[in-house]
Amino acid sequence: MGFSDEFNALCDEASELSELAEVERDVSSNIYKKAKELGLFRMFLPQAIGGLKQSLPQWLEIVESLAFADGSVGWIVAHGSVSSAIVHTSSSEDFRRYFFNENNFTLAWSNMAGHDAPRSKNGIQVDSHWRWVTGSTHADFVGGSVRVTRPEETDKPIIRSVLVPRQDAKIDPVWNVMGLAGSGSHDVIVKNKMVSHDHLIRWPRAIDSTTLGKTGDNVLQSSPWSVFATGVWPFSICCAATQLGIAQRALSEAQSLLQTRKSRVTGELYIQQTSVMHDLEVSEAKYLMCRSAFKSAITAVWETVVSGTHPSGQKLREVRLMSVLTTRVCREIVQQTFDLAGTQGIAKTSIFQKLYRDVSCLTSHVTVNSDSLSVTGKYKHTDGECKWL
Repeated sequence: MGFSDEFNALCDEASELSELAEVERDVSSNIYKKAKELGLFRMFLPQAIGGLKQSLPQWLEIVESLAFADGSVGWIVAHGSVSSAIVHTSSSEDFRRYFFNENNFTLAWSNMAGHDAPRSKNGIQVDSHWRWVTGSTHADFVGGSVRVTRPEETDKPIIRSVLVPRQDAKIDPVWNVMGLAGSGSHDVIVKNKMVSHDHLIRWPRAIDSTTLGKTGDNVLQSSPWSVFATGVWPFSICCAATQLGIAQRALSEAQSLLQTRKSRVTGELYIQQTSVMHDLEVSEAKYLMCRSAFKSAITAVWETVVSGTHPSGQKLREVRLMSVLTTRVCREIVQQTFDLAGTQGIAKTSIFQKLYRDVSCLTSHVTVNSDSLSVTGKYKHTDGECKWL
């Protein structure tokens, strides 16, 4: 896939400013602005509303390239583009027109449910605190999920998501972590804000996956990104795509270093040592296998969608499963390159220690952590149903 000069320039700038982004715990406003102008936050959406109308395999190429430059930038764009696709599908026509057609807005939200939000005839009263809101310092709208309740009813709360203008929220700059520090995934606090019913986002169950693709008016063929609105699995692919870019960068840096680094004892180039060559080849093989399997899984889903059919639960399970595996194996790959770099890798100025810290961050994400394997396993080994797939 060929990239524009503007995109390549963005990647170069992101790489150059990655250390500064880590210190500032935020990417520069200029990088975010350029990504927005290039339509990267609307990657799946139509060109008529500022999107790029990209497929999932094309999205992977773009996210990988950005994460190769800086993992934080890759993660922000991956999460932001999928979130925009979900909101476009899951929001009311009025909100969709206002957000996407009339304005070039971006969003940052947390898929973790916040507090209860009492429902009234005018809307819901939001008084919530969300953690890990990626890109919160630059997005036009911020928010997250809430539990909508009716005071007079005893039914279980309904999960909905809300977005409010960033100026109506408080950004608490608590994101001070070991990896992906530049993603600005701070806490967002909204106090006593009335959000109208028209501005509620019907995620994570915006669309009934059992009927999607089976109606005469096939929403999948006209809006293939609608498939993201059927569960939480889209956020797992964001983790995997970002990790692949970071792992690819680590392999590239290791190959460059080992081509010139010599043994202090023998003077032999490290790349010529059998053990070093073996470890490097195994790491690259792991990367190629993970990328191939992951790309195959997301391609199968996308091709099914554009044909007008909703992908089976098994296909979505395979995507989630490959996302978990890819996320974790990529950490192993980067750790191996870190070890191969030796003492040059442990310096605080070394790219290897930064890559290792970045790649170790997303393995804790709720959609790809060890517990998520129980979700995929439940689907396969029990009743074949899991609404959180």
